[in-house]
This record gives sequence, C-alpha cells and structure tokens, in this order.
Amino acid sequence: MQVSNYPKYIDKGIKEGFGSGSYDGYKPWINVIGGPKGGRVSRIKGLKIKREHQLLSDLERNILHILDFSDRVLDIREQYPLLPIQETLLIADELGIKHPTNPKNGELVVMTTDFNITLRTEDGSIDIFRTAKYEKDLYDSRVLEKFEIEREWCRRNNINWGIITEKYIDSSYILNLQALRNRFDLSEVEGLSGLNENEITYLKKIFLDKLHAAEGSGIPLIEITNDFDRRMSICPGVGIALYHNLIATKWIEVNLYEKINSAVPAKFHDNNLFIDVEDISNAISL
Repeated sequence: MQVSNYPKYIDKGIKEGFGSGSYDGYKPWINVIGGPKGGRVSRIKGLKIKREHQLLSDLERNILHILDFSDRVLDIREQYPLLPIQETLLIADELGIKHPTNPKNGELVVMTTDFNITLRTEDGSIDIFRTAKYEKDLYDSRVLEKFEIEREWCRRNNINWGIITEKYIDSSYILNLQALRNRFDLSEVEGLSGLNENEITYLKKIFLDKLHAAEGSGIPLIEITNDFDRRMSICPGVGIALYHNLIATKWIEVNLYEKINSAVPAKFHDNNLFIDVEDISNAISL
C-alpha cells in the first residue's frame, strides 16, 4: 500500500476541522484560494446554509443553485473528503489504480466528492454523494479511474453515489434561479430598505392581491408592476422586485423552465413551489 509519502498536512487539516461539521459550521476540505488552479472557481454565500460555498467550476455553481432552492435539501457540504485516506489507498491498491497525488511534489492527496447532500426523507434524512463532471471529461481514462475509487469508497460506506453532468442542468432554470437569488432579501431594494419585515410582508400581500385581480386580463406583468408602484407611491422597480421575491420565497409557483418575462401576462399558482432534485438524486453512476 502507498503510505511511504503520507503527508503531514492531512492530519493538520483534520485537526483544524476541514472536512467536518455541518450546516453553517462545515469547513470544505478544498477552498477556491488553495484549491486546484485553472478552473472557473467561485465563492457564493448560501441561501439555505448561511456560509460561503467553495465551488471549483461553473457546473458546481449551477448545481449549488438547484440544491439551495430545493425544499428537499437540508444540508450542502461541498468538497467533502473521503477519509480516512487509508481507505482510498486500500481501494486503489486493490483495484490496481494509482492513488491521486499532487502533480507538483508527488504527495498523496485526499480524495473528495463535490457534494455531500443531506436530503429530507419520510423517515428523516439521508446523505447522498454527487460529483460534478462535464460530459467530455468522462472520456478521460484517468478521470474514470478516480471515479472507480470514489464509487467503491461510497459502496463500502453504504452511501448513494452518482455523477452529474451538464446534461442534467436546464439553462433557463439556472438563469431564473440566478436572477431570483438576488431577490430573497428585499432589504436593499430601493424603496424598501427602510421597511421592517412586517411592512414588507404587508406590501407583498397587497401586490399578490393585485396579481390575482389581473388574472385572465391579458395585461403584461410589467404594466401591473408599474401601476402598483404608481398607486403605492413607491420607487419604480419595487413591484417587479416583489414579484421575483414571491417566487423566490415560494409564495407563488411559476414555470422556472421558461424565462421569467415581464412583457407577458404573469402565469402563476399560489401553491407552495416544490423544487425537487430528482435529476440530482437519480444521477447516473458509472
């Protein structure tokens, strides 16, 4: 087994709490400052989990948007380590696969899965592991070798594992989620910044009544929101911000697989929007 160059940084990282904890207290094993170079990395403040998520590709970022908006998701732990490293070393040895190392110095590296996702179930909750990879990379034999180690580690630890490619991600859905992300909090919207939560809720209810009154009229959404702004004597743009917030906070349901378009009549339902993650939880495994 490959243990001759077991690096000291691993024990140091474990002692400092990297790769452990949950919810706001989780510390990813890899961060975008010290992580792999060459990818499109990002740090995004979570809506569900109030901490900064460390994401190493656009695909990971898009998956986070889906997970963050889903009612089924309880916790999101990205860059989650497969520890102890002795387990992945043993699996690599048994499979006859070279364990991942740092290309600069040859040191062993801790393998990670991109997302450890805690899903709500009827009986409580379950953790599933999902790794994000662009479809073109699945033709790389070395990538597949590392996936074999990861998959076998999950099998031995009774964890559901799968791969998510960009084929699982709908572009319109992601663009809508990105736009709605900026409207979860209305406290910084011009015209609403001085209002408390009860006052904003009151305005949301008035605006929702106005939406209902216009149902079936064929009036474009933008005309409804502009009229609301004038009648309430508030800053232009507040009405459309409230509409986006109603969707973001799931007061109303719209088809997020179509671009939200204010130039056409609003189509919505009062039902609480339930965005599930079936494409994520049922992701293929090789």
